[in-house]
Amino acid sequence: MILLRKARIYDIRSKHHNKVMDILIEKGVITKIAKSIVAPKRVKVIESKSLCVSPGWLDIGAYNGEPGYEYREDLKSLMDAAAQGGYVHIAPFPTGQPSVDSKGQLHFLISSAQDHIVNLHPIAAATKNREGEELSELLDLGKAGAIAFSDGNHDHINQDQLIRVMQYLKSIEGITIYNANKESAGHVHEGEVSVSMGVEGIPSYDEVSNVEKALRCSEYAESKLVMHNVSNKGSINAIKRSSNKKNVSVSVPFMNLIQEDKDVLDFNLNLKVSPPLREKSDRDSLNKAIQSGVIDVITSNHMPLSLEEKDQPFGLSQSGASTIETVFAALNTYSQGVDIDKMIHCLSVGPHEALDLPCQEILVGNKAELTLFDPKEKVTFDESQLKSKSKNNPYLNQELKGKVIGIINGSSSTL
Repeated sequence: MILLRKARIYDIRSKHHNKVMDILIEKGVITKIAKSIVAPKRVKVIESKSLCVSPGWLDIGAYNGEPGYEYREDLKSLMDAAAQGGYVHIAPFPTGQPSVDSKGQLHFLISSAQDHIVNLHPIAAATKNREGEELSELLDLGKAGAIAFSDGNHDHINQDQLIRVMQYLKSIEGITIYNANKESAGHVHEGEVSVSMGVEGIPSYDEVSNVEKALRCSEYAESKLVMHNVSNKGSINAIKRSSNKKNVSVSVPFMNLIQEDKDVLDFNLNLKVSPPLREKSDRDSLNKAIQSGVIDVITSNHMPLSLEEKDQPFGLSQSGASTIETVFAALNTYSQGVDIDKMIHCLSVGPHEALDLPCQEILVGNKAELTLFDPKEKVTFDESQLKSKSKNNPYLNQELKGKVIGIINGSSSTL
């Protein structure tokens, strides 16, 4: 039995939204919400100066290295890191080798995650081994439990194949997650910063072109699409122009909301990410798109890398940051104008809606799937605290404002 004492509720669907309430949880179910609840015997009371609670957060597209790249991250270390970061749910990309492109591989992934507090929602590969040629067993994988399909950033699929994927998935109301940013020879955003650094840049127009392609395919196939990890104002404008908004959700990496390309001028390897940090005007456009509802999902863009892969000269170092444990603290500390209501919505309800997954409302009688956090409490992370196998995190050893208190998933919790 758990009692949350004086917790501000963030759930825009709830009549309790933005109210400070006591919440009683018994046997994994919310049994009472009131201004003040007398603590029953043998209850665990959770308090914090500015305690807040929201529906459990869900991350889309985090990197799971199992099988094949367990030295970066295995499924358990990913789920442990997700729990520490405040996530009750994860939907990782099929990034192992081999990829999740058959029922056997999907069943293995699902069974491996069964006993963890974090709920796994598996994404299967759209094409065999994510090579962009032969389609995966889409219908069988959907029936076996895949909640969406994507080739992630290893996406070589052409327009005709993408339409075929979407047409197949329409028959089962399946969802395509399309990453507009592919593996690139460039290192940072193409512009003044890339010229100043003397490295090859990654142009915005490549992403915009991919966004426009995916939107056309989704409209033609009348199929659901998550436009994943957009990073520049051109992509936002393309999405606004589209007449296919009904079937499209849009995600953005949290780092692109709080950083810009100038931050990489000192060759900080942990700020070398994909999509790259863009110009200030792009960052501002993304934040406005959050506020206006054009973007409804914020992702961790969690990409753990080994020391050998990351600790290289800038031009040889791989792109990516191990971030899932520090998303909220960094986002809350360095927010560029996004209201906390919008921020929390895009971490919780928004991702569920994008994947057509039920999201438990904070309501008496509902299962407790909750993330607890304090936006005013200060926290500093060091390597020893990280659950991720990889330590390529740009926010270590900084005093941040915003602490994840823990998660509750039914009768289990990290409190």
